[in-house]
Amino acid sequence: MSFTKILCTLGPSTDDPQVVAAMVRAGMDGARINFSHGGEDAQRPRVEAVRAAEREAGRPLAVLADLQGPKIRIGRFPDGAVELDAGNELTIAPGDGPCSAAHLTVDYPLLLDSLRPDTDIFLADGYLHLRVLHVESNKAVCRVVRGGMLSDRKGVNVPGAPLNVPTMTDKDFRDALAAVRLGADFIALSFVRTGEDITTLRNFLRAQGTVLPIIAKLERPEAIANLEAILEAADGIMVARGDLGVEVGVDKVPVLQKKIIAGANKRGKPVIVATQMLESMTFSPLPTRAEASDVANAILDGADTVMLSGETAAGHYPLEAVQMMEAIARQTEPLVEMVAEPPLSAHDASPVAKAVVDGVMAMVDDIHPRLIVAYTSSGSTACLLSKRRPPVPVVALTPHEKVMRRCSLLYGCMPLPAPEVKTTDDIFRLAERLLIERGLAKPGDQVILAAGVPFHESGTTNLIHVYEIGTE
Repeated sequence: MSFTKILCTLGPSTDDPQVVAAMVRAGMDGARINFSHGGEDAQRPRVEAVRAAEREAGRPLAVLADLQGPKIRIGRFPDGAVELDAGNELTIAPGDGPCSAAHLTVDYPLLLDSLRPDTDIFLADGYLHLRVLHVESNKAVCRVVRGGMLSDRKGVNVPGAPLNVPTMTDKDFRDALAAVRLGADFIALSFVRTGEDITTLRNFLRAQGTVLPIIAKLERPEAIANLEAILEAADGIMVARGDLGVEVGVDKVPVLQKKIIAGANKRGKPVIVATQMLESMTFSPLPTRAEASDVANAILDGADTVMLSGETAAGHYPLEAVQMMEAIARQTEPLVEMVAEPPLSAHDASPVAKAVVDGVMAMVDDIHPRLIVAYTSSGSTACLLSKRRPPVPVVALTPHEKVMRRCSLLYGCMPLPAPEVKTTDDIFRLAERLLIERGLAKPGDQVILAAGVPFHESGTTNLIHVYEIGTE
């Protein structure tokens, strides 16, 4: 498997559990369930398919539950997708009625308050463009500037218009509880604008007696303005380039992607790059050369995980898309350089832990070990090591299933189940046995082990040991 992790959105194209199992064999490391397209009942069999594939593959898989957020969407077309022709006029209005080529309904009651003559409206991640001609009491009359095919429930963006709704809607609170019931490992919050948005979700989960790592999806101009506070508050970041490109301009996305990834990595936070990575593979068995370069550049920018969206959820070639993503990653990773400087700060990382990680990386450069082994309770040591991009895998040994699954989206991290240990001798014997059993090391190989004493406490990383497999 590649060091880069692959997150796949599940949907109608993957509803056969055998397709999910094949994608896992091809290199899928986690699944995204999208509450914008189906509630708890629709997502449950998808999560069950992931857990079945996890058991078959014998390695942990992460499930990320993606909340819809205050996304404006059009309604449904009773007779199927329609073609909007450039130059034609149509009306758009709040409501839940049927849509047609002449009239669109949207699920945002305050839409008309945000519209004025010459306001630009973008549909379907910006592929279609409308311009408002005039606004009436119950509708807006628009001209189609850039046409194309439009189907059910596509997104609506009005760049520059404030959304007069909180980041978390009533639906999001319900779906967050559904994510907990489904056993999700991460929860992604859409349209984050401030660090307080993360705190709202975290406090809600705590009030329900649970904790889930929160991934902040950056797709609004306000998120870029408040980037530092969001990076500090979130457990991970997703560069959600679809809505981000519509809201701030496609030309700004490449630079913002680099800036966001660098900021997340400095704080020791996992980062996902998402949207249109292999978009043409929704309908084609091969990507464009530009898409292949996009995936490679995201890896070189420092992403832990690259994500497939419609390519796997609704595309014709979900398995081939995973195979291609894996192949591109393998070709790119030899160009990834070990990071010389540690992250500036990270959750639950003491100065001692950072010094240990710094020492491990110096040893990697000197002795060229077969593996780095991190015995971890929380996953923080494995994350800090991963952020330094060592040229060898980081094997995260942990007794906690949830921690294993969360580590499965860290670059170069290979999580394995391990029992609780009490002494340093126990951890040496355990590491040797597991590495040999898994075929990851053989007698004579050197490994570097990082751990914390006492072993059962998180955030106590304070031990480095260089160990030769097969020695007493």
